[in-house]
Amino acid sequence: KVDTATLQTTYPLTRAGRLFALPLEEMDRRRVRTRHRNTRNTLNSLEAFAGRGEVHDLLDALEYSERIIADFTDVISELEERKRDLVKQVESQLLVQQATDQFFEFMEKRFQPDLSVRLSADSVEKHRDRISQVIQKIRRKDKNFLRESEQRLRLMAPDLIEPHQSVLWNILDTIETRMRNASDTMLPALRNALQSFTKRADIIIRQLSYMSAGRDDAAPQGREADRLPG
Repeated sequence: KVDTATLQTTYPLTRAGRLFALPLEEMDRRRVRTRHRNTRNTLNSLEAFAGRGEVHDLLDALEYSERIIADFTDVISELEERKRDLVKQVESQLLVQQATDQFFEFMEKRFQPDLSVRLSADSVEKHRDRISQVIQKIRRKDKNFLRESEQRLRLMAPDLIEPHQSVLWNILDTIETRMRNASDTMLPALRNALQSFTKRADIIIRQLSYMSAGRDDAAPQGREADRLPG
């Protein structure tokens, strides 16, 4: 059917169909995507649980914290893929200006609006301490709060039950571990991948510029030689 707002053809899908189609649609997008709100959402959900005691909020925080790690992995893989694509493009085309334009278009129009957010204002470094503080606040709640939360979690998420272990404590420990891994491991890995990408692009563009300059210098000599008397 046609969407009356956009006048574009739309295809109504079931929930299962949407879940199946979403990864395919995301793969086709020609831009680096980040979901940098997941760190903030983890914090917001933890604060909501600490305030209201609703275990749905805690389970949401657990899910958001898992996505933080997945987001880093996706972005690093995307940078590595684009580095390989850049090498292939310039090796096949040997067009300095086009290669240079493509690189700076990616950096200015796609990289800066997305990855710069993760590396600055909304990074895991910004929210890690606050998340840790809220977790400690939850751990210090009164016994009734902790007991009721544990009981609800065992009813709502039986797959998280481990013998002789607290579901609540395991969730809080897991979120803390993921935040630590995101800050201490994944964020440096992202910075290294970005540095490798920009370094490779700089080397390639310099090499192509040198080759192009060599061809330009040689061309007039060839034309001058054609005019010399035999």
